[in-house]
Amino acid sequence: LEACIRQLESSSLSGGLRDLLAPLVTLFAAASVERDLAWYMAQEVIPAKVGRLVPDYVRQLVAVITPNAQQLVNAFGIPDRLVAAPIAGNWEAYNKYDNQGELRSPVVFRK
Repeated sequence: LEACIRQLESSSLSGGLRDLLAPLVTLFAAASVERDLAWYMAQEVIPAKVGRLVPDYVRQLVAVITPNAQQLVNAFGIPDRLVAAPIAGNWEAYNKYDNQGELRSPVVFRK
């Protein structure tokens, strides 16, 4: 995370690339906090009032990144066999409800 932040702050990135990668880095950080949110709140590192906002913030970041998802997949060289996961077909249909990343019905979503 620290290396990503240093790169975002460096002058070596073009503005467009920085704009594309900044939400992705922020999502990584926010999702990491969300994963251990109970611990952060129990240790009073994050107040409960702020902690309640974290899951929605993560979802907002996902919405910001979504329009550039294919471009990011291509840039990272993710193999087709991984891109063929059910969520890769029709993102909107797959995410009509919070499915926690799991298929809850035998329906396979296609493009």
